[in-house]
Amino acid sequence: GEGGWDRPILANGDPVNLLILADTSASIDAGQRATQATFIGSLLSALTSKDTFNLATSDVTTDWAFAKASIADTKNVSAARDFLANRTSLGWTDLDGAFASALKQAGPKTHVIYVGDGIVTNDDADPVAFTKRLRRLVQGKGATFHAVTLGSSFEAAVVKAIASLGSGSMRKI
Repeated sequence: GEGGWDRPILANGDPVNLLILADTSASIDAGQRATQATFIGSLLSALTSKDTFNLATSDVTTDWAFAKASIADTKNVSAARDFLANRTSLGWTDLDGAFASALKQAGPKTHVIYVGDGIVTNDDADPVAFTKRLRRLVQGKGATFHAVTLGSSFEAAVVKAIASLGSGSMRKI
């Protein structure tokens, strides 16, 4: 379904390098944060010990659970879930900073999954301007981007732009 995710979409059996950007800005309410945590927990549980991942919380700043992508073992998955649960939702969203940070860790076969509402609220909050900046930032990187929305309220232009990068996908929960 639209909210589901299965491993074949990501890798067809090959090891996965997954970077998850969890939008923890104030526009994501408590119910959406719970949905986000459940989705990310399910996504992480689908990974195997052959896979690597990292999880970032993104709002005013982008903070990573680990210094670099880590093996998707029980200990690291649990630590990442705790990291997300302990993050307090903060004010505005710096999506430019979040994607720049993810691209520092991304390789050509990395899947970057943004989980949020795509509402840009930093210096230049114009969604069309952001999509242009994002396309320039990502150009030639080779990573695949996916966008997962958490409710009916989201910035469609931004979410669709994210999902269009590297033949990604858009999902709604």
